[in-house]
Amino acid sequence: MRLIDFNYRNSMRKYEARKAGIIKVAEWLTSTVDQVYLGQVTGQPTVRDMIKALKAQLEPDSFARQQQVLQRYNAHRRSIKRTRLTEWLIMYQEIMEEAISAKVPQLLDPTTQVSDFLNTIKEIAPDYYTGASYDFSRQTKQEAKEGETCPGVKQAQSFRQWLCYMARGR
Repeated sequence: MRLIDFNYRNSMRKYEARKAGIIKVAEWLTSTVDQVYLGQVTGQPTVRDMIKALKAQLEPDSFARQQQVLQRYNAHRRSIKRTRLTEWLIMYQEIMEEAISAKVPQLLDPTTQVSDFLNTIKEIAPDYYTGASYDFSRQTKQEAKEGETCPGVKQAQSFRQWLCYMARGR
C-alpha cells in the first residue's frame, strides 16, 4: 500500500510541475501577444495549438521574407565604411547566403551579385574595383550550384584577401 501511495504522490508531483509549466507558458503568451492576434486563437484547446495557430497566422510568407532580406541587403550595401570592413564583409556574406536560401529573384543573378558588390566597394577601394572590373566576366560565367559559394560571396572573399595583402604592405 505504501508503494502505491508513493507512486501516486510521485505521479501527482510530476503532473503538478507540468501543469505549472503550461500555465506559465499560457500566461507569457497572453501577456506578450497583441490582443488582436490573441483573440483569434483563444478558441484553441491547448497552449500548443494556440502557438501553432499563431505561427500559421503570423509567419511571413516567402515573398515577405524575400522583401525583408532585400531590404537588409540594400541597407547593408549603403552602410559600408573604410573602417570595420572585415565585420561588414562577414555580414554581407551572411545576408547573401540568406538571400540565396530565400531565393530573392533580384539577387540570384551572378552578374548582379558581382556588379552590386563591386559598385558598393568602388568608393572605398578604387584600386581593387579597377582590377576586379577587368576580371568581372570570370566571376559571372555561371550560376552557383547548390551548396556552392555564390559569385557575390566569392567576390567578397577575393576583396578580403586583397585587403589582407594591402595591409601587409604588398
